[in-house]
Amino acid sequence: MKPVLYLDKRSPPVRSVLLLIEALGIDVEEKFIDLSRGEHLSENYLEITPLHTVPTFRDSNVTLTDSHAILVYLCENYGKVDNTLWPSHPIERINVLNKLFYSGTLLFRRDSDAIGQIIVNKLKKQQVAEHAIKLEEQYNILEEFLTSNKFIAGDHITIADLSIVTIVSTIDMIVPVTAEKWPKLHNWWYNHMQKLPYYDQANCNGLAALKDWVQRSTDFEVNM
Repeated sequence: MKPVLYLDKRSPPVRSVLLLIEALGIDVEEKFIDLSRGEHLSENYLEITPLHTVPTFRDSNVTLTDSHAILVYLCENYGKVDNTLWPSHPIERINVLNKLFYSGTLLFRRDSDAIGQIIVNKLKKQQVAEHAIKLEEQYNILEEFLTSNKFIAGDHITIADLSIVTIVSTIDMIVPVTAEKWPKLHNWWYNHMQKLPYYDQANCNGLAALKDWVQRSTDFEVNM
């Protein structure tokens, strides 16, 4: 049986998993969980994951509910031995893990706080602007990461880049990534990540749907 990915493509963590699935050419069954209709809170879905979040990935007797764990699992079980997305060298690998933990514990937290409150609480322009300050701080951190490396965790693309690019592309709707303020981040996103052959298919459709949802929830002018 094919592995199953429960998803809503508007979710940045879902899109990071989709990027890797496309990169590795994995055949999965997709099951849509509509967050806007509360399907993640349904009794059937709660039986699959009490976390009521997406993505959730099921493969044989394995159920994973964190996008970062899913990224590692896919590389370990479906990637090539010499797959640079998940390097085998211990130091390179721990650097990737370090950036994945940053992505999950800080960067995505700032993103989800802002987007979630806009959608749920219908934030106004001034309230959105308050979130922008914290989001700009994350851009500054990423700019620093890219000062010594071409990519987030080293000199080649890894799953840390796939995790972070979907969040950056989401935050960009509130705080545009400009070459003037964040030249390294801008270069990484526009000249490397967006050039990936699977980027548009895996990230852009879900991102566009999320932007539409956010714009309908606020009078703040979303960067489309």
